[in-house]
Amino acid sequence: MTRNIGIKFAVSALAIGGTMVACKPAAEAMRPASASAYPARAEKQAADSFARAQAEVGKGHLAAALPFAEEAVAGSSRDVGYRMLLADLYLRSGRFQSAVTTYGDVTALDPGNTRASLSIA
Repeated sequence: MTRNIGIKFAVSALAIGGTMVACKPAAEAMRPASASAYPARAEKQAADSFARAQAEVGKGHLAAALPFAEEAVAGSSRDVGYRMLLADLYLRSGRFQSAVTTYGDVTALDPGNTRASLSIA
């Protein structure tokens, strides 16, 4: 029964994270081109790291997914989906204080995120 709850939690996290990432390119299409290619490169690397983290979570390799999730957040610190995945991984890895801090970051970025607020509780 605990395994089923864990699987449902992981699938929910991937679904929410996937919708956050799926909406991102349309939002970026409205931005003016920057003078430097560095921000675009950092965003692409963050997206690649996020995709690799999701792939590792899908395989059940939480320890392998954690560094990729951390890289994604480092590359795009304002992305709520990346932070949610990182917080979920911290929680599932037993790093409870890190999870609380990261969920707090999510609620600071998106005050309406009830899932992060409930996870802190």
